[in-house]
Order: sequence, then structure tokens, then C-alpha cells
Amino acid sequence: MTLIAVGDNLFHQKVINSGLQDDGSYNYDQVYENVAPYLSDVDIKVINQEVVLSGDPDKWGGFPSFACPLEVGEAVVRAGFNVVTHATNHSWDRGQEGAQGTIDFWKSQKGVLLTGMYDSQEEYDSIVIGEYNGIKVAFLNYTYGLNGASLPKDAKYMVKLLDMDLVEEDIKKARELADIVIVFPHWGEEYKTEPNANQRKMAQQMADAGADLIIGCHPHMIQPLEEVISSDGRHVPCFYSLGNFVANMIRADKCLECMAKVTMKKDGDKVTIVKAEAIPMVSFMNPDTTLFTVYMAQDYTEEIAAGHANSDLTPSMVKRIWDEYFRKGDTMFSDGRFVKGPGGQFLYYVWQGYLGGIRHVSRPHV
Repeated sequence: MTLIAVGDNLFHQKVINSGLQDDGSYNYDQVYENVAPYLSDVDIKVINQEVVLSGDPDKWGGFPSFACPLEVGEAVVRAGFNVVTHATNHSWDRGQEGAQGTIDFWKSQKGVLLTGMYDSQEEYDSIVIGEYNGIKVAFLNYTYGLNGASLPKDAKYMVKLLDMDLVEEDIKKARELADIVIVFPHWGEEYKTEPNANQRKMAQQMADAGADLIIGCHPHMIQPLEEVISSDGRHVPCFYSLGNFVANMIRADKCLECMAKVTMKKDGDKVTIVKAEAIPMVSFMNPDTTLFTVYMAQDYTEEIAAGHANSDLTPSMVKRIWDEYFRKGDTMFSDGRFVKGPGGQFLYYVWQGYLGGIRHVSRPHV
């Protein structure tokens, strides 16, 4: 079974405007069309929906209080994403009405699981589980806060907050129900490329409680893939931040992003993570910001780069920034090796459970 996860689907006003069609309707298929082919053979396809959805154009808006058209969600589903994490600091940007409308939309999408936002206490107390190829997977999602907003007393169930007592309780509950438990925390400091002490502490607590995999978002920058050794000796891959997926952020290091790809295997009653990969992608916008899309880095050519609003974001710069991010931690792991492959392929981490550690490898994407 394979899983991919991408970062923040963050619709600033110019990204919203880019979907306007000649007939006055909105369509965002172009945003996802270059990544969609890479999803077709994947079982679990996770996207972090950073902002709420609305069918009312008067409610749409970008920074600092976000909401985007329902057509964004429709394009996300057409692209193939089937798990939506929605507990973010922007989950309450349109209050209870906006949150409820967003939940209603995702619940109307056949085959899509929503986690992090709920419309009843019963759902809040339950664990979101999907079954794929005979493997049951639990999806747990939490946000550090709501940009200063507070949930009403009679609707505290609508967004899960990153309270470690709750997280540990949910993980233990999920452990009884699922083969694999994945935690998606919305955490950390914006625009930082290293996890802070609190993230590391929480990652350790999650692993100790029984999490098998941790995939984080929020900083709008890539943070490393590392392994966390749990108290019972398990090696838990932790993607501290995948960066942006879609956003109107032009700086080169904010346009470079990460796709988490994880392979799991079931042998009898035992399910293990065989491999976890961090794969580079590039957020693209043209100079007049009428087109936003995402490219896998392997497809990001000199010709495409020449049309980017940031003319400095060449394929060689993409590779240089990626190498800097992922070489930072290469001495932190017991395996400790860095192997540079021939031909200048993109470098990324591969975590291999059967080796009991992380290796740094370079190889062509398949």
C-alpha cells in the first residue's frame, strides 16, 4: 500500500482569481494537472486543505483571513486526493458557519475522508479510519491554534486542537482499531526550515504513544524528514513540514515543496512501513499571476522555469536548495552516510524500516 501527502493548499486572493473562466465560472484543474498523473497508482492521497471553502463569493478572501471557492475542493477531488486534513490555524477564519459549510462540502464528496474538522461530538470522539488493500489506516489531525479565535462552548468539537493529552488518547484509541496510525500535526514556526524544540518533543510523545508515521504542515517551508525512535524501539518517520503545495509566495525557498511518499506492507497480521521518501516539487506562478500550478521537480525544465514569476528559480537552484535542506540532518542518524549519485539526480531521504535507520540516497525518480 502506498501513501502520498502534500502540504498547504493555501489559496491567496490571486490564486482564487486565477480560476476565473471566460464564462464567469471558476475552475482550478490547472493547479493540480501536473501532479495528478503521479497520484493515479497511489492508494492514499492526502492534501492539507489550509483554508475553508465557501459557495458565497462575498466570503472569499486571502491573507489574513482566508476562504476559497467550493470549486477548489471539486478540483482537489478530480485530481484524485481522497484524504483531506483540515485542522489548521485558518479553520475558523469564517467562524462556525464557514466551518460547517466546509465540513458539509467534504462530506458530500464520495470516497473522500475528512479529518481534523467534525460536525458532532460523536465524530470528534471517533477515529477516522480508511481501509486500503486490507490495511486499516487511522488519520489523526490537529492544529496548534486558530489565529487567536476560540471555539464556542457548544461547538468545541468542530476543530481538533493540538493538545497532547488528547493526541495521546486518540493515538491509543486508534492503535486498537487500525494497523497503521498516522498523525498530521499543524505545528511549528512559519518560515523556519528547522523544527523547534516543541515540535521535536511532541513528535517523541506521538511516537511513544504509538504513532507509526508523523506528517506535519504549517511553516510554509520544508523541514526535514527524520526518524523518531519510540520508547518501545520503533523507528517512526517524521516529516516535520512539507511546505506549501499551492500558494502565492514567490520567494524561491517558499516555492520548493515536498511530497511525502510512504510504502507499507502487510505480512500476516503485521503491517510495517517499508519506505518513506521526501520527493521535491515546485510551486509555479507566471509573472502576471494568472496561472498557478505545481510541478514535480523532475519535470521542472529550464523552459518551464523561464516562465516562472521568480526568474531565479531555475532547476539548478531547486536542486541546490533541496540539497541544503536535506543535507542538514545527515549526521543525525545512526546510519549517517551521504551518497551522491551520478548524473546530478535530486537528493532525498529514503527511510527503510528493514534497515532500522535512515539512509541518504540519490537516484532517479521512477
